[in-house]
Amino acid sequence: MVAADSLSALADREFGAPLHLLVIPGDLHHVEADALAGLAGAPADLVEE
Repeated sequence: MVAADSLSALADREFGAPLHLLVIPGDLHHVEADALAGLAGAPADLVEE
């Protein structure tokens, strides 16, 4: 599972049994932002420049 959202929204989400990984990206290239939105469902306000 790949999920992208705010930390408060992710804190309430059920991810199933461990093993989990948290990645906090820095500045995103527009291709990376598109990938996060398309593959992980990232809200637009999190990936906009």
